[in-house]
Amino acid sequence: MTVAPTPDPITPMWRGVIAFRWLTWAFACGTVIVQSGHYQREWLAWSIVGVMALWSVVSSFLYLRERTRPPALVVFDLVLTTALLLTSPWVLSDAQFALNVPLITTVWAAVPPVAAGARFGAGGGVLAGLVVG
Repeated sequence: MTVAPTPDPITPMWRGVIAFRWLTWAFACGTVIVQSGHYQREWLAWSIVGVMALWSVVSSFLYLRERTRPPALVVFDLVLTTALLLTSPWVLSDAQFALNVPLITTVWAAVPPVAAGARFGAGGGVLAGLVVG
């Protein structure tokens, strides 16, 4: 008699993280499209969107399976997102900053705190949120 493995009870939360990541990436794309032509370095804005897309694909596959979502993956997600956030001064013009135009990573940067909350609990999510903030 073979016993079926118990499904991971957190998997639905990770599916939500993945869906949230793609929804926020689409919003970021829309922001870049609307602001196109106004950036200091438009090529860098599109490059960041490309990196965000690539990481969204990779992290989606990795977050989907319990065995492929170690703590280091969530930490890397946070580090990468923070690094992309920090490119904003090289991308946005002074006028965009003055008008509070959304950063390239915009709401996409909210995903690592949600992932940290799923992986480490509420405290981990709050800590990751403070880092992104």
